[in-house]
Amino acid sequence: MDSEKIIGKDMLKIICFLIFMYGCASSSRPPELDLAENVITVSDSELNDKHRASDIFESVRLIPLETTDESIIGEINKIVIIDTLIYIMDSKSKAIMLFNTKGQHLSKIARKGEGPNEYSDLDDFTVMKNGDIIILDYRKILHFKTDGMHYKTYNTEFHADAIESINDSLFVCSGSREKDIIVWNRIENKIVNAFIDYDVKHSGRIFKPLIKYMNNVYYMRPYTSTMYRVSPEKLTVHWFVDFGKRNINEEIRLREDFYGIPVCLPSAADMARFTETEHFVTFSFQVDELMKDGYSYYVYYSKSSGKKIITIFDTYTDDMAFCNVPRIMDATSSEEFIGILHPEYYRDLVAKQDTAAMDNATKTRWKYVRDKTRHLDDFDNPIVALYKFKEF
Repeated sequence: MDSEKIIGKDMLKIICFLIFMYGCASSSRPPELDLAENVITVSDSELNDKHRASDIFESVRLIPLETTDESIIGEINKIVIIDTLIYIMDSKSKAIMLFNTKGQHLSKIARKGEGPNEYSDLDDFTVMKNGDIIILDYRKILHFKTDGMHYKTYNTEFHADAIESINDSLFVCSGSREKDIIVWNRIENKIVNAFIDYDVKHSGRIFKPLIKYMNNVYYMRPYTSTMYRVSPEKLTVHWFVDFGKRNINEEIRLREDFYGIPVCLPSAADMARFTETEHFVTFSFQVDELMKDGYSYYVYYSKSSGKKIITIFDTYTDDMAFCNVPRIMDATSSEEFIGILHPEYYRDLVAKQDTAAMDNATKTRWKYVRDKTRHLDDFDNPIVALYKFKEF
């Protein structure tokens, strides 16, 4: 009888322990995971696989951008390709450059200044259906035609550092100190709706927090792995990337010795550069305790098969593009993923290594780049690389 009581007490302890553990697991489960329309899981066991460029890409198309006194680019901060036009934001010269898909320079918007038709800073831009350009200048939004002529200026009641269009009337802005997301009506110059209260723990500025896919605008909140779909009426958790034990959750902390800027714990996965098309999703992330020399992991995910390929600098064999792991900046409507190649990179590479020791695939790609860019030694502007993904 006593042994039965002991067994009963032990069983009760086990049950209580399991309930406690389940409660702990449940409390650490990100709520966005249950709300998400789509989930991608990433585990540590997938981070050391070896891949070749030809496992991921079907082809690479290169567009050398014309170099003239008017078109010299300092640093590409954003690039948008629509039909036959390439829009580039140069963060150094604070200008918007317009090229065609043959690489020919067409026009330039360079209106930095304090005047009524000028911008004091160039925070972001987006493109309307007719090709017109909307420029965000923190507390001011300017409308330009494709030939660079100013059309209209909107003095807004909010500030922001990123903008994207739902349509030609409604725009999504992010980076406010009151709300993370603002839906703005251009015609009436007023706020239609606003979402997510400002939180200093999520105040970091990331590359491309807003992306546009078809007629939808998505928002990636800093220090999360959540992509929200933004409509004038509501936010929807469209994608959640589940890193398991490396999910950030409340692991964000503030370091007062770093000017109060939030940073992730070394064990957490910090995600960035999310891009979506009809068939694929790409994004990058870093885990400080796993990183070698600060490199990022790059994830290529097939929406149809659910398969993903994860690469990093030293787990990737470049047998196609003669460059390192492509840093995807955006995608075109025809599902070509946009990357940027810098000619000086190739010049330095060739100068530092014996070309006779290159493998045949690299030699072939090098010749292709040389032929496409004519006299590369005299070429200054970057090369737009359009990567076509394989079905995998």
